[in-house]
Amino acid sequence: MDPTEITEKQFSNSTSASLLRRVRQHDSSSWDRFARLYSPLVYGWVRRSGLQDSDAADVTQEVFAVISRSIDSYDENRESASFRGWLWGVTRNKLLEHHRRQSSQAEGIGGTDAQ
Repeated sequence: MDPTEITEKQFSNSTSASLLRRVRQHDSSSWDRFARLYSPLVYGWVRRSGLQDSDAADVTQEVFAVISRSIDSYDENRESASFRGWLWGVTRNKLLEHHRRQSSQAEGIGGTDAQ
């Protein structure tokens, strides 16, 4: 599936403002809870884009690295702001980066019969 095919309709559940506030305050237990709640969602989006398990795990980890550095840039007061929409945007960007990296790498030759 093309990463651009997943739409805002998939962001129906609300996000706890208090959890986000505590994550922004660098509360480690809140970050753990945040990661437990949102890792399956992000991983699911990434897998549905067609990545295999190991690549999906890597991209999910990249998404959470970006979130940890940029959570303060999410503006919940922006009109029509949704945290899950913002999270999907970060995920989509990481998926696109992954696909760009993959397309720029040379393909190996030989297959399983190479030996």
